[in-house]
Amino acid sequence: MGRDCRPARAGRARLRPAIVAATLLLAAACDGGASGDRLSPTPPAPDATPAATFAPAGDAGAVVEQLVQACREKDAPVARGFVAAPVPDAEIEALFARGDDVRLVSRTPAEIEDGRATVEVRLEIRRGGELDTVARVWQLARGDGGVWRFTELPDCY
Repeated sequence: MGRDCRPARAGRARLRPAIVAATLLLAAACDGGASGDRLSPTPPAPDATPAATFAPAGDAGAVVEQLVQACREKDAPVARGFVAAPVPDAEIEALFARGDDVRLVSRTPAEIEDGRATVEVRLEIRRGGELDTVARVWQLARGDGGVWRFTELPDCY
């Protein structure tokens, strides 16, 4: 009659230890080999992109968000790149020294008129363990090539 295409029991028996071994190796790799430790999920970070990858853009709102990220990372060269006028190192260092961390809570759409934009932001600022929410109004100007930059160093702390 026809041929039996089911796997032989001996073949399945050899496969089980390999599956068990692979599962144990994967489990050990996932928890570092510590049997009592449990992995906790890593929440997605909304500000996961390093500020060093940002550059002023043709969207004023994006520039606001990118500047806040540069402030979070206390990245003076990147923050300086978002400002149209030269900014002394001491001014940026003084700004960064006023807070430990900052988060953009909200921003209004940019109100644009004659190459200038106004954006209202709400920031959550951590200073010495205290959390404070502040509102700021930031001004930007459109430069060559439609790129938006702040007219002065914005107060992100």
